Amino acid sequence: MEESKSIKEPDPFSFDYLGSDLTEFILSHLPIRSIVRAAAVCKPWRSIITSAAFSRRVSAAKKPWLFLYGQNNIFLKNNQAFAFDPESNEWIKLPTALFPLPTSQAWTPLMFLAIVYATLVILEIFMLHVN
Repeated sequence: MEESKSIKEPDPFSFDYLGSDLTEFILSHLPIRSIVRAAAVCKPWRSIITSAAFSRRVSAAKKPWLFLYGQNNIFLKNNQAFAFDPESNEWIKLPTALFPLPTSQAWTPLMFLAIVYATLVILEIFMLHVN
């Protein structure tokens, strides 16, 4: 009678067989939109994707995204936000809830966002309301 194996060997067709270094290398070559989705696949992938080393590797290899925010001065529900992904050459509509609403002060801050080599840059410019 055969003894049962207490140690399970990895399936040669599984990503577990690759090891974390090779998995990190493969994941780092995916487009950013796919990396976000890959973080939800399993805990080991999420751990790799959220690590500082992975973030540095990806930010060094990826082109920066362009973010645009359009503010409607009459109806705030008509505000729009977009991101341009240079790798896939696509515009992506973003939820406007990610952006702050303007204040009712005489000076309204306009926020311009940009990603420059994986560093978020926020420029705040004040515009005077003239009545």
